[in-house]
Amino acid sequence: MNPARGVKFPQQAEREAPAIIAGDDFAKLLNEVEEPYKTMVELMAATGLRIGELLAVRWRAVDMEVGTLAVRESVYEGKFQRPKTSKSRRTIPLGPHAIASLKEHRDRSTRKSDDDLVFPNKSGEPLRESKLLERVLQPAAERAGLGRVTWHQFRHIHSSLLNDLRVPVKIAQEQLGHASIQTTLNIYTHVVDPSHRAAIEQLERQLFPTVPKSQEADAASESENTEESGTPEAPAAASERRREVVRPERD
Repeated sequence: MNPARGVKFPQQAEREAPAIIAGDDFAKLLNEVEEPYKTMVELMAATGLRIGELLAVRWRAVDMEVGTLAVRESVYEGKFQRPKTSKSRRTIPLGPHAIASLKEHRDRSTRKSDDDLVFPNKSGEPLRESKLLERVLQPAAERAGLGRVTWHQFRHIHSSLLNDLRVPVKIAQEQLGHASIQTTLNIYTHVVDPSHRAAIEQLERQLFPTVPKSQEADAASESENTEESGTPEAPAAASERRREVVRPERD
């Protein structure tokens, strides 16, 4: 006989879910974050990278001429590891704003060799995401008048905007590095083609309204508009929605 049978345990209080950060709230947060952390937050929202992927990026993985970033490593609490899944190893396009931010960050950096991390600590080693959250991101969010924040929220901003902009699910899967397309569908070909690049540049224009378009993206956008003429207007972007409390999935 199990002596614990029938024993009722007190119900645990629900933990406050982080609110979606969008529109004015995102701008307020950026105003409270100093460099290089501001560039980190911008890149996460503009690319959908996981925090571990961002902290593992080396300069050799960034091609500012072509405008791509190759995800080949990840970091967890300062330790290098393989990317989460095989699909996490991917090459994604960078929009004009992301490229400009990275160039400015590189100009400020003292470690610029190909093997150097883009966002290292003072010793050149990987930063720890938990310390950054505790010492940088959460205090900035409190100063901005926001609630509890997580690194994953910026990836969620990206995936939500991809969905609002009606980006094809296959492109969203490649951008986010999901192992299964079903994961992408639940929240929402390896070559970076014009339609993929146009999708990311369109997303950047929602996050950073003053960003110019590339000629390649213009051509893809015009082609898409021609094909979809007469279709209903896309839903309002996440930047125009009110903040809402959700429990974003870990992906």
